[in-house]
Amino acid sequence: MSKVKSFQLIMIAMVILIFFPLIGQSKVKDMDNLKAPDVISIDLPAPPSSNEMPSVDFLHALHNEAADGKCAECHLEKEGTFVFKFKRTDTAPTMELYHDNCISCHIKTGDAGKKSGPLAAECRSCHGRELAPAQTAWKKITFDKSLHALHEQSKDIKPLDTSHTDNCSACHHKFNTKTKQTYYVQGEEESCAYCHKATDADDIRAIRHASHDSCVACHVRLRNQEVAAGPISCKGCHEAGEQAKIKVVKDIPRMKRNQPDEAFMAGMASKSDTPKYLMNPVAFNHKRHETTVESCKACHHDTLKKCSECHTPKGDDNGKFVRLEQAMHMGGKSQSCIGCHDNMTRNADCAGCHDLMPKGRMDDDSCVTCHNIENNRVVIDGKIQKASAKQTVAMRSGKYTRVKTDQIPETVVIGE
Repeated sequence: MSKVKSFQLIMIAMVILIFFPLIGQSKVKDMDNLKAPDVISIDLPAPPSSNEMPSVDFLHALHNEAADGKCAECHLEKEGTFVFKFKRTDTAPTMELYHDNCISCHIKTGDAGKKSGPLAAECRSCHGRELAPAQTAWKKITFDKSLHALHEQSKDIKPLDTSHTDNCSACHHKFNTKTKQTYYVQGEEESCAYCHKATDADDIRAIRHASHDSCVACHVRLRNQEVAAGPISCKGCHEAGEQAKIKVVKDIPRMKRNQPDEAFMAGMASKSDTPKYLMNPVAFNHKRHETTVESCKACHHDTLKKCSECHTPKGDDNGKFVRLEQAMHMGGKSQSCIGCHDNMTRNADCAGCHDLMPKGRMDDDSCVTCHNIENNRVVIDGKIQKASAKQTVAMRSGKYTRVKTDQIPETVVIGE
C-alpha cells in the first residue's frame, strides 16, 4: 500500500473518531435541553451598573400548583380580566419586581412550613439552573378549522354586540392607531396572526402574548362561572397528549367571511385593440379548496384580500413585486398553487407513484388543467368574470366525480 493511501486512511479514521462522538453528544444534549410545555424563560437586560445574569427557566405548572391554581397570586386584573404578566399590567418588567415578589413569596411559603424556593443570595439556584430532561416537549397549537368551529358554535362565548347572531366579535377586531382602541367590523374578520406577529411591534402584542391574554383569560373567566371551557394550563394547549384530547369537529361548517364559491383569475394581457390574456384565465374552485386545507392561511399568507390585490399581473410594492403569475407558480412555496400541489404528491398516498414520474417542464396539457376558461379575451366586468368562473367550475364538477374511499380496490392487475 502506498504512503499516500496510508495517510488518507489515517486521516479518515481520525475524522471519524473525533467528529462522530461529538455529533452524538450534541444530539443527546439537544434532547436534554428540550423544554417542557410549562417552562417560561425570564431574561431581563442587566442594569447599567451590574453584570448580566443568566436567564431563569420558570416552572409555571409547579408554581401554579403551589398557588392552588389561583392566578391572582401572580397576575393582576385589568378591565375584569387577568393580564398574564407578572405582577403588572402595562409597565415594563424589572429585576426588583421579580426579586421582591418572588423572594417574599418564598419566605412566606417557607414560614408556613411548606417546601419553598430560593431566597436572597442564592442567585444560581434560579439563574442558569439546569432543569431535568423534559418528559414531553412544548408543541405549538394550531387554531385550525375544527377548533374555530368549536368556538363559533359555543353558546357560552357571547358577541360584543348582542344584536349579532354570530359571536365573531368576541375575538376578532381591528386596531385604531390614533385612538389605540380595538373595534369590530362585521364581514372583515381575519386571522389573529396577520397583525399579531412573532414579536411585539409598536402597539401590537406578539401572537403569544395576545393569545394568552385573550384565550387563557377567557377560559379562566368561563371556568369561574362554572362553565366548561378550554385549557388554562400550559400543557393543556402545548403538550401533544393533551392536544389529542381536544374534541375534533367532523362535519365542519363553512366559515362565514363573504368569500366566493368560485374566483376568476387572470394574468397579463396583450396590448392591442382587442386585448387577450397571454394565458387563458383560471376558474378557481374556492369552495372546494376550502375543504382541503387546514385554514385560510394555507393560501392567504398575509391578509384575506384577493390574491390579485397584492400580487398584480405586473407586480407592485404591495406584493413585494411578485407578479400574480409568479405567486401561483412558485415551486417550494406552500402558499403557491404549484408548490401546494407538489407538496400533496409527497403524501404517503401519492408519493409511491409520483416519485417515479419523470420531473420535467409542464406541457400544454398540464396548463389547461388549471387554465380552464376557454375564452381568453380580456374581461373587465366583474359580473361577467364571476359568471364565467361559475359556469366553468360547474361544467368541470359534472365531468369529474371523486371516487369514494370504500370503492378504491386494494389490488389492481396491470397488463391484462
